[in-house]
Amino acid sequence: MVAFALIVPFTGTALAQQAQRQPVSALDVTPNTDTAPANTCNAFTVTLTGPQAQGDNNPGVEGETVDVQVQDADQDNTGTTGTNEAQSDFFFCTPPSTQQGSSDEFGPNPQAPRPGQNVGTQQPANSGNFTSGNGQTEFCCTDQNGQLTFGIQSNEAGNFNVTAFFDDEDDDNPAGDLAETVTKTFTAPPATGNEGVENLDCEPESDTNPEGTEHTFNCVATDANGNPVSGATVQFDVTAGPNAEEQGVQNCQPSTTDNQGNTTPGSTNPNGTQNPSGSNVTGTNGQVTCRFTDVETADNQTTADTSPPGTDTIVAFVNQTPPAGQTGTGGADAFEPQDTITKTFVGDANNIECEPDNGTATSGDIVTITCTVTDEAGQPVQGVQVNFTESGAGTFRQAGTTQSDITDENGQASVEIQTGNTEEGTITVTGTIVDRVDDPNTQNVNEATQPGADTNCQGTTGTAETGTNADCSDTATVTVTQREPDPDPTPQPAECNDGVDNDNDGQTDFPNDEDCQDELDNAERDIGGRFNTTITIRYNRKARPSAFKGSLASQRDECTQGRRVILKKARPGRDRVVGRDRSGRAGNWKIVKRRARGRFYAVVRRQQKNAASGAILICLSDRSPTITVRRRR
Repeated sequence: MVAFALIVPFTGTALAQQAQRQPVSALDVTPNTDTAPANTCNAFTVTLTGPQAQGDNNPGVEGETVDVQVQDADQDNTGTTGTNEAQSDFFFCTPPSTQQGSSDEFGPNPQAPRPGQNVGTQQPANSGNFTSGNGQTEFCCTDQNGQLTFGIQSNEAGNFNVTAFFDDEDDDNPAGDLAETVTKTFTAPPATGNEGVENLDCEPESDTNPEGTEHTFNCVATDANGNPVSGATVQFDVTAGPNAEEQGVQNCQPSTTDNQGNTTPGSTNPNGTQNPSGSNVTGTNGQVTCRFTDVETADNQTTADTSPPGTDTIVAFVNQTPPAGQTGTGGADAFEPQDTITKTFVGDANNIECEPDNGTATSGDIVTITCTVTDEAGQPVQGVQVNFTESGAGTFRQAGTTQSDITDENGQASVEIQTGNTEEGTITVTGTIVDRVDDPNTQNVNEATQPGADTNCQGTTGTAETGTNADCSDTATVTVTQREPDPDPTPQPAECNDGVDNDNDGQTDFPNDEDCQDELDNAERDIGGRFNTTITIRYNRKARPSAFKGSLASQRDECTQGRRVILKKARPGRDRVVGRDRSGRAGNWKIVKRRARGRFYAVVRRQQKNAASGAILICLSDRSPTITVRRRR
């Protein structure tokens, strides 16, 4: 048994203090609960506190002894059949040092106690296991801060109650004394090797990269208690997707993780230890890095398509001994720890589709044209520039005869057309993938040498011919008709001339109501600039064209008519404006958005207006709820 305390020698003042039994008003043990693997020494610190003396910033009681009693919380319960548990042996130990060297403030280094230390009834050090699961000893002495530290250790899993007490009556019994009980749980030591792995977790679960590039993912092997498992071999296999035939079972390699959580390949573990030379097993962090390269080479490098772009299913696993009656294979078996992730390899821009094909709008509308760029597998391609040209009715909202946009994560680029208030006709917008430079070492890959669409496109479909990477175009059309004028609403008398006490102040109409300036005043109360605006949006999933519709509501009609409503699409970073409209006399608005998909909301901004009475109205801003629109196919 090894017992340890932060002490001062039993000389001079210390002996005098022991003899005088300094007053102790409080005893505290830290930590209150703790969990550690078996065969590790767990430290506890006891602090004795005395009455606060005037001007004394450190009320710790120095030079006192502390008794420690340890009981196995899982000890045999002979009173209940079937609940007996084997007792766990333990012993007192010297905890690892938390202070370097010795100082007057912190006392001696725990690994080098001063001469004369009393280690209690269990001597010599490093002996005296408590095989009964219970034990008690006395530690001396507290340092000038009133603290001493001791440790306990068990070579097996178990739970222990640790009671420290100030034995004021010197009877080795905590009853009636200052005491505190804390709990300590020892877990089974971490498992090692393939058979010790219970769980395998790989990240990222899904990812997207250009075709022909390398995919890297990281896996962590843990045991049943969540501890990392060293010495395990993690393998992976592409079981489905374009690379399934080309990529067989492969071994992952050891990796390290820095303090910021960044993982890099290597053979050195975070604690600085080296894996065995040439080893490909997990280190003490239980982690490995797995990688493979897409066998497809990008179209702008070669015309040979050995594997088209697409999504691979990757299964990482740890080979283990089959249970009785089962047979294992070289790949991932159902009884083995494994994790499945997906990897999408995106090809070059191969197709462009612009919408709406035959849309409709009314004069004064803002029309949004959206072009979607995909690869040969139909997957959206991000980061492609699309040029737009326009003819017929309407003009680009931004100045210029051409516009351009970069495709987002959905492969979409868009442009807005503003129609005149009395305009009618057909809007024709053409979207073209921006010319890419030919690779001089290849043939018939991308013929773009002049601006505009290439001839290696399949008619007017916007799709490149097989074996080429042509920059193709597609056209969207919208027919604009005259907007029907809003019907004139039935005139309503002003509030100050309608015979109703609208503000419930006991006064009706002008001149009886002092809030009325004249009989044309439509505010029988002092509105104080306050009102509410509500917006509702709904998505018509059946009609073509599809549209977002809503209405504004307010205490004042002036705040609902002619207001600009902005439709936005929520996305990472800054949300994008996808449409605008001005509300009619009844506060209604409508924004056409073809083939919408994603999360949308509408906003109306703050505006100041003058009421008929001359009062100033502050029409506040508002935002609608966000709705999710799923594209119909």
